[in-house]
This record gives sequence, structure tokens and C-alpha cells, in this order.
Amino acid sequence: MFKKKLLSAILSASLVAAMLPTGVMASDWNTNGGEATVEGGSYIVEPIIEVELPGDLTFGINPLYLDADEDGDKESTQIVSGQYIITNYSNVDVLVSAKTSLTKGADSKVSILTDTTVDSISGELAATADVKNAFLAIMLPKAAATITDEGVTITTNIVDLATNGDSAADEIGGYVLGTDAGAATEVLFKLTKFDYTTEELAAANVSGFTFDGAVDPNATFVEGDLTVQTVFTLNTLTDDQSSGSYEPLELNSATFDSTIVQVKSGS
Repeated sequence: MFKKKLLSAILSASLVAAMLPTGVMASDWNTNGGEATVEGGSYIVEPIIEVELPGDLTFGINPLYLDADEDGDKESTQIVSGQYIITNYSNVDVLVSAKTSLTKGADSKVSILTDTTVDSISGELAATADVKNAFLAIMLPKAAATITDEGVTITTNIVDLATNGDSAADEIGGYVLGTDAGAATEVLFKLTKFDYTTEELAAANVSGFTFDGAVDPNATFVEGDLTVQTVFTLNTLTDDQSSGSYEPLELNSATFDSTIVQVKSGS
């Protein structure tokens, strides 16, 4: 795939080179001089835009921390989430907006919580009669991605009810989802251009997110109780826009990798 994109870049460069001005001889001028008219049109230098997005955002609800992947170990969280990676193979910097909304099924008895109340004895999410309490957050990378032959890995916080409690929205290392019915939570990912000279993926080319949270451990959840949807929007950036229009995301006490940004004040 890299070779294909590199070839495209070479062909584009060759096209530009072929259209550079070249000298011509005016053969019809007389000994006293003359006049020549030279015309030129314009051409567009097209960028190579290739951004890979996660193809599926399915996650598991695991109230009893069971061995969801059957590897012999229990899960450490009640939300079993993949790592949803965004990768920029373009030859320009890009800004990817991800707007994620959380909804519950039409017939669901789920109560989507924005703050958490913890059972003082068990430390689990407290129960409420006749509803199924659920708390879900989009978790953002707190360090640069790790790239190996096996793939890309991001590191995020884990929701800890014992320390987060009612202030979870401030301290979890991400955003609580479902704060307004059907409203979307936006995250901006600024990813640098892919280096076609080395054909090597760099940490600044990739970012992503996971889901985490908590549920009432004694509630019976069914498929479709919770659904997430993310709408991705891509914008290309010039070097000046990339370096000057955005700044690291500030979210109370949380800190994130440099790929997570917000619009700079005054921009």
C-alpha cells in the first residue's frame, strides 16, 4: 500500500516538473525586434488524502467482569472496548473531528448517568430500582501511540469509581457520553503528514480512543441497550494552520497526547 502511494507521489512530482516553464526561440522576429504572446493555464497540485478510520465501534457490557475474550483472565472493567485507531497516510496534515453520541434502545430501561454514585460497601455503581444504571465515557490517549509490527496501541486511563465518583466527568481522562439526550461529544484529532521518503508510520500519524465506564453489576443488560455512533469529518491543514491554529486539549486535570487538540483561543 505504501509503495502504491509513493508511486502516486512520484507521478505527481513528475507532472509538476513537466509543466515547469521552458525556453522557446522566436524564429519570426526581424532584425529590429518584434512581439510574442505566450499563454499559460493553471493546474491544480492535488494532495494525496488517505485517512484510515475504525470500521466498527461495537463494545461489550460485562457487569460481572467475566472472561469476555476467554483467555483465562477476567476483564478489569465492565465495558469491553476495542482500540479505535485513526491513521493519516496523507501527504498533508489533517484535522479529524469525531462526534460521538450515546443512545439507549427505545424499549430499554437503561438510565444513562452523567455522574456516578458508588455503593459505599461494594464500591460498585449503585443500583436504582426498576432501571439499569450505565455510565459510559470516550477515553483519549494520554501518551504517544506505540507502533510495532503487530500494529498500533494507545494508552488511556481506566475509569475508577473509587477515585472518580461524582467528579468523574472532570477526571476520567476523556468525556462522559450522554450528557444530553442524543447530543454528540466532539474530539479533535490533529495528525501529521505521512513521510513518503521513509515509508514509516510515526506516532504523530496516529491516534484514537476507547470506551470505558461502569454499569449496575446486578442489572440484566440485553443487546441494543446502549448504542454509540461517531460521525467523522476530515479537514486538510496547511503547515501554518497545523502549527498555529490549534493547542493541546485542556480538560481540567487530564492531560493527553499531542494529537488531541482544541481550537486555539482567538482563532
